[in-house]
Formats: sequence, C-alpha cells, structure tokens
Amino acid sequence: MRVVQIAARCAGVVRCLGGWQMLLTHERGRPERRTSPCSRPLRARDRWLFGSHFGALAAADGQTVGPYTNHILVTTWHICAYVVFCTYIEDSMRRIETKQLVIRDFDAMDWDAINTILSNPFVTEHMHYAAWNEAQRREWFDWCLTNNHELQPDVYNWAIVEKTSMHTIGWFGIGAASHPTIEGERSFGYFLAQDRWGRGYMTEALNAILEYEFTTLGATYISATCRTVNPASASVMEKAGMHHIKIGRDDDGNGNDVECHFYSIYNPYAKR
Repeated sequence: MRVVQIAARCAGVVRCLGGWQMLLTHERGRPERRTSPCSRPLRARDRWLFGSHFGALAAADGQTVGPYTNHILVTTWHICAYVVFCTYIEDSMRRIETKQLVIRDFDAMDWDAINTILSNPFVTEHMHYAAWNEAQRREWFDWCLTNNHELQPDVYNWAIVEKTSMHTIGWFGIGAASHPTIEGERSFGYFLAQDRWGRGYMTEALNAILEYEFTTLGATYISATCRTVNPASASVMEKAGMHHIKIGRDDDGNGNDVECHFYSIYNPYAKR
C-alpha cells in the first residue's frame, strides 16, 4: 500500500512538471531565462524543472530545443527520489491522531512555538521550567529532537498540534519513572499554551498517549504528580481515568520539596 502511495506522489510530480512550459529565448546561442507561468523570473535551479510532457521543449520563438530533454528527465528523477525520501521521513515519525489533535514527534520547526510557550510564566508557574533561560530551553529542545531519533527512545517527547490551525500548542513527555515503586513504572509531564486552556485538549492528549503506551508499547503502570496548588492539572488526570493515590512531598525539579498530588493507572488490558 505504501509503495502505491509513493508511486502516486511521483506521478503527481510528473503531471505537474509536464503541465508547465519553459519559456526560452536564444541569445548568443544560449537559452536565457524569461518569465515563468507563476509570474516570476526563473531561477537557475528552476531551469530544467519546466517542460512540455518531457519531450522537446517549446521555445518562446516556437522552435524545438531537443537537447534539453535529458535535463528534464534527470531532474524528474531527482525530484521523485526526493519525494520518496520525504515519504520515508514522514513515515519514520511517530504519530497519533485524535478528534482535535495531532500528536507527533518533535520537529526542528517546533522550536519557536515551544520557546514562546515556555516563556509564559503562567504556563510554567508550577513547573521547573520557570527557572530556565532561553539557552536552557534550547538545550532541552535539542535533546528532545536527538532522543526522538532513537528507534526505542528512553523518553517519548510528543509535540501536541491543533488540527484546525496545525499550530504546535504543547508538549507531552513520558518515560521511565525517576523513583519507580514497581518494575517498569513510567511517568509523564506536559504543558499547553495558555490560549488553548479550557478546551479539553490536554485530557484528549493524555487519553490518546495512555492508550498508545498500553497497547503499542505494553506499559504496565504509569504515574504522575502535580502540585496541590494546580487543581487544573489534577482534573486532567482524573478525567483520563487515573486514580488519586495520596498527597505527599516531591521534588519540583529545582531541588525544592513541594506538596503534590500523586496519581497512577495500571494497564487496563493487561492480566494481573
């Protein structure tokens, strides 16, 4: 099925290129650039991208320019190879879709959105990110990108993307618990852009990622904590079916001992 999709994409490139005509004039025995159908001067790298059904090129003066056909064919091959490469990259990225969200691996282009979100003190008020400067945020983001390239990363760092706008609006990270209470315990953290609060996005993302963890990765037990002064985060976990274990003390990531809610959930599909 994937081979058919790749072939269809390449065929689309061929049809697109075949529908264009390169406008050439002959001056001093060399083809000079004129204006392309998109009303801009053709750049040097565009020169062999526009042909007429990959046969002889239609010159502006109506003459046939045969020698350039090979350039068209070679360029077509390069473009089709690029399509296959992009398809491979696309397929190698982990991806979950929900009603309102696309949850996927981070991409380098997510940096501006993530940096803006983490720069908002209302978002990071109850998180250790509040103490970070931009250099620290960048170092963490680069680590997320590198870690996601692993076939089986120790931590999954998901970008949360709003379907209607396709804007990156948050992050969800999940991996081995720092202080596991049972073997194989995993824990998570997340943040969401302030202007997307109150829409149910975070609960929707958590439900989808828990499902992925339990059914695809085979996780057995997942836990999380949130500050007791952050009831909205506690509500997200409760709506996703997690169970409140206790109120206790925990490290906030900056060496401070703070009061937290402790939540957990067992794999509902596993036999215990």
